Amino acid sequence: MVNEKELRSKDPYLDLIRMVVNQAIEDYNRLIAGKKISFSRQCSFVSLDEVISFFLSEYFYFITGLDGKMILNRLNELGSVNE
Repeated sequence: MVNEKELRSKDPYLDLIRMVVNQAIEDYNRLIAGKKISFSRQCSFVSLDEVISFFLSEYFYFITGLDGKMILNRLNELGSVNE
């Protein structure tokens, strides 16, 4: 895993975007593996559909400039390699 200090930039907004996207990637990988993700003080769970919707959203493209569908395809390729 990459050292977080290495990822930090002088732009705190860029750092925030990286953290949000990294969390979405972690959540996606956990959900694909069949694990549940919940919020600590609530009884609500994150669904795979919600994470996929995030990657495919205009918001994801707006904050990253990346094609979310391509990211999901790459995550799926990496997942099948790791199996």
